[in-house]
Amino acid sequence: MANIGVFFCTEDEILTHMYERHDGKQQGVIFNPPEGHDRVWRNKFEKEHREKYDFWPIGRVSYNTNSRQYIIYHDKCLGKDVLEKVRVLFNVPDEVVRYVVDDYYSCQECRKKIIDDDENLYW
Repeated sequence: MANIGVFFCTEDEILTHMYERHDGKQQGVIFNPPEGHDRVWRNKFEKEHREKYDFWPIGRVSYNTNSRQYIIYHDKCLGKDVLEKVRVLFNVPDEVVRYVVDDYYSCQECRKKIIDDDENLYW
């Protein structure tokens, strides 16, 4: 069965924390993971990795009850190959997945680009 949860993409691995869909927090038609990236990172990964939780590209897998699709929200810098690995790790069938770029999940490098782009708006 497919899962919902959060993920972190370090230089050499994809770190995941998964939940069964019914263990998620329902917000309208969406089942989201019950814990956020910061809490999961602090409780599960922080001791092994020195960076803050949002240093790496991150994302989450949610479920939409209306469309009956799993949605993988992700940093824009993640390529199709990485997103396919995330889909497989969360056991989400290819025919019921949708990928959505979400600026909220921007890693340190992407946030820097956003700030640099914003500065170019004012001259």
